[in-house]
Amino acid sequence: QVYNPADSTDLDAWLARFDTNGGLVWEKRLDGNKFDRFLDVGVDDTGNVYVLGSLAGFRLLKFDSQGKESWRTETGALPGLSLATARRALAVHPDGSATVGGRTNG
Repeated sequence: QVYNPADSTDLDAWLARFDTNGGLVWEKRLDGNKFDRFLDVGVDDTGNVYVLGSLAGFRLLKFDSQGKESWRTETGALPGLSLATARRALAVHPDGSATVGGRTNG
């Protein structure tokens, strides 16, 4: 679906995990405000899934290997940030910590 600001339909972020045969293991839909999206996904050595997303700011979520949300951290809107053009990246480290990066104009 293409995002159209004039459209009143909300778009939600969606995440799914599949097994080695392509079977669906679990899926998540995050219902937020208007246009939500996941920007990057990483997996640690134990199968935990880390997701970098956007709403009004940035959101980092961690799901266990069964799809249960372990934690989330969120920031507010960042001055000068354009989610359409900012480069975003997520790195998951062997110890389970995560590093995120992006670009801002301010």
